[in-house]
Amino acid sequence: MIGTVEAVCAIALLCTASYFDIRFRRIPNFLCYIGIVLGVVFGLVEQDFTGHILGMLAGGLPLLLLFYFGLVGGGDVKLMLATGAILGFPLILDVLTLSVGVGGLLALVMVVHNKTSNRKPDEAATSPPSGVPYAVPALIACLLTQSFDQLRLTWHFATT
Repeated sequence: MIGTVEAVCAIALLCTASYFDIRFRRIPNFLCYIGIVLGVVFGLVEQDFTGHILGMLAGGLPLLLLFYFGLVGGGDVKLMLATGAILGFPLILDVLTLSVGVGGLLALVMVVHNKTSNRKPDEAATSPPSGVPYAVPALIACLLTQSFDQLRLTWHFATT
C-alpha cells in the first residue's frame, strides 16, 4: 500500500521533471537523485526496503533496455528509477503500463499537429517530452491506489 506522502513526493517529482522537460528538453539529475534517496528512506522507514529497491529496478531496467536501443534518453531511465524507488513494487508496473498508452497518445497528437501545421518542425518539436507520459500515469495510479485502499478500509469496517 502506498502512503500519501509517497504519492505526493512521486507526483511532485514527476510534475517538476515534466516542467523541466517541456521547458528545457532535459530532466535535471538532481531531481532523479532526490527521488532515489527519498525512495530508499521510505523503504527504510516503512521496513519495506526490498519493495522499494524492486520498484526502482522494475522502473529502470525496461527503460535501460530502451535507452540501449536509442529510444529514450538517460534522463528517462533515471526518472523511472527514482519513481520506482518512491512508489515501490508493484505500483511502478502500473505506472509503466499506463505510460505506454499516454506516451503513444501524446506522440499521435504531436504527429497530427505537425502534419496539420504548415511549418517545418525542428527536431525538438517532433519528439514528445518524456516527463508528461510518466507524470500522468503516476498521478492516475496513485489516485486509484488511494481510492481502492479507502474503499477496502470502508468495506472492512462496514462488515465487522
